[in-house]
Amino acid sequence: MNSIKIYCILLLFAVFSSCADPLQQAQPLYKSQKYTIAYPSGDMANQIETVLKSVKKLSTNSIYTAYHFNFDQNISKESVGQLNLESEANSISYFNESSSGTATILTYDSNRILVLTCAHIGDFPDTIFTTFHDDEDRISSVAVRGRSDFFIRGIPGGDELDELVRDRKKDLVLYGKQYSSQQEFQLLQLNIPLGKLRKLQWGSFVYLAGFPMGVKMVTRGIVSLFESSQKDMYLIDAIFNRGFSGGLVLAYKQGTNQMEWVGLVKSVSADSYFRLKPSEKKTKYTDENRPYHDELYLVRTVDINYGVTYAISPDVIQSFLKENKYKLEQAGFNISRWLE
Repeated sequence: MNSIKIYCILLLFAVFSSCADPLQQAQPLYKSQKYTIAYPSGDMANQIETVLKSVKKLSTNSIYTAYHFNFDQNISKESVGQLNLESEANSISYFNESSSGTATILTYDSNRILVLTCAHIGDFPDTIFTTFHDDEDRISSVAVRGRSDFFIRGIPGGDELDELVRDRKKDLVLYGKQYSSQQEFQLLQLNIPLGKLRKLQWGSFVYLAGFPMGVKMVTRGIVSLFESSQKDMYLIDAIFNRGFSGGLVLAYKQGTNQMEWVGLVKSVSADSYFRLKPSEKKTKYTDENRPYHDELYLVRTVDINYGVTYAISPDVIQSFLKENKYKLEQAGFNISRWLE
């Protein structure tokens, strides 16, 4: 009799247990709207290809005129503004500074275009001072920026866009243009939502799209968050090369194929140092066992720490757009869809 009671109890326990499992399994697999930490499921090529149509290559170039002085002239920074540089300089030379990056079309119709990128691209100083080693109060040369060229490839009037808003602290700038006549170019504005930083988590999987080394590319990476209260940036382990600044960061919501724009590629961790370089006339000097006695030049070298890439958060981008909403509307640009 006792064995029958025990058997019935076990049978009831098994029944209730088997009933509980389906109820537990019926719960939604993803309750949160966090971005996925796994490879997105399905074929994402079409979505990425569409996004890439709004991503453009940005090139800048600035020409400097450098005025050189002798030590005995005793030229200081304070006195430079009062001088006729051409008559005071004992020699004049010219050089240029160039940079490239990635820009994204936020809005476009046949009459106007609005483009976003990082503010540091092409943001060269107006004046560069060089001092003597023996006396840092005396100027050995002063370089003055002259002509600056700005060009976004694949956009009508890409060298004539106006700077609408610049925020160096946020490292964001908007360029735009209102055309005098309707354009026949088939351009596509970015057509995915702007995401939220709070949806990113440690290990979130992201795509990066831009023009590293001037070549349109897509790569991938894993997100790391700052442990402090810093909310303006986050880190990605993706490989960074010059020209990637301003590139898009893209993520997918968990359990869906919905892509969102979650930031801009900003910069990379790097170390800089100076090294001695032989004269360009001696570039074929290859005898490493013989001392070099010709002219030497000091050259600044930057070593990139690949795999530590900084990204501007989507919250900062939205804040930047909100702060300048009125000014942009006055210029005829509607950015309401980026403020939702």
